[in-house]
Amino acid sequence: LNSLMQTLYHLSYFRNSVYALPTEDSESGSPTGTGASPTQPPKRSITLALQRLFCKMQLSDEPIETKELTESFGWNKEQAFQQHDIQELM
Repeated sequence: LNSLMQTLYHLSYFRNSVYALPTEDSESGSPTGTGASPTQPPKRSITLALQRLFCKMQLSDEPIETKELTESFGWNKEQAFQQHDIQELM
């Protein structure tokens, strides 16, 4: 996953297209952050998680975790550490 994210990030056309995508709360369909209940946090969309990952990659000199992105895929900890073929992610 890390090598794929690095490759996609460095494709400026792709990165700018990701930044331009609108994001919504995946449960309510409302703009992100407005559909959360006090007992259950909003589910993050894959689009929002990818935008945030790319932003962190752009602004940080430190290694970036992909935890938020893998959680948006619905992966648990075990699945996140499991080897995945790049074809599964594309």
